[in-house]
Amino acid sequence: MTPTLRQRLRQETGDMHERVEDAFALLDLGERNGIAATLDAHIQVLSRLLAGMASHPDYATADGAGEEYRQEIRRLHDLAVQSRAHFGDAGANASGAIEPFTVHPLSAAYVIFGSRLGSRVIAANMRRNEVDWPKDAIAYFTDDETREYWQSLLCAFGNNEGNADIIVADAVKTFELFLAEARSAHSLIRSS
Repeated sequence: MTPTLRQRLRQETGDMHERVEDAFALLDLGERNGIAATLDAHIQVLSRLLAGMASHPDYATADGAGEEYRQEIRRLHDLAVQSRAHFGDAGANASGAIEPFTVHPLSAAYVIFGSRLGSRVIAANMRRNEVDWPKDAIAYFTDDETREYWQSLLCAFGNNEGNADIIVADAVKTFELFLAEARSAHSLIRSS
């Protein structure tokens, strides 16, 4: 039996997903520089994906949801920027030009919306470890409004089985972008 797109995404991106989680785990969210660096990395990735998303040839036909997903990713970006503002001066990439990162819209949505499910685990860990950041400062991590988009995305996968190879490959590229930003953030903290 041929695996579905969702099954392929889970199987073929699982290792990369773990590498990204491990890289971000090196950034201590209980420390000001760790949470700021994590937010900087997420802002950079979201900015690059937003800059490239609408130019993808399947943007308009991504099950009719390309713009809807882009707007949700924009909302998450803005929430991350608002959270980041609580930690002082902007990150290293804040004033630089944004290089678009163009991947299939469903790939970007899979990685970002899926990571939102993981953000609930992060938020719970912060509460359990009694990290006492202001509510607005951790709003990016505690936000739970993406759940409905995740359900929509799962439905969209069924209509995009013919694009499975490119969607899976682009999801891997999106995880690689997150990994590069996490590593960069960790290097900046170590060198400061």
